[in-house]
Amino acid sequence: MADRYFATIKLDPPESYSTGGTIVDIQVVGEINDFIGHEDAWPIPEGCIRKEVSSDVQVGWIMQDKTGLIIDSNKK
Repeated sequence: MADRYFATIKLDPPESYSTGGTIVDIQVVGEINDFIGHEDAWPIPEGCIRKEVSSDVQVGWIMQDKTGLIIDSNKK
């Protein structure tokens, strides 16, 4: 079975009225069944969410406001 990638995304501050954020960590999960039931080993920090992403996503990329798309913020 292929690896799955999960990003921890630090959300923008609530006072910004943004729904976006910045990727601060990526966890690679081999067998998802091995991960289920062990989520406490990788807790979600306060002010963050976790989202499944593609294998090319990197720390520092952003989740766009409103669309939720994960993009390279340095790409022009």
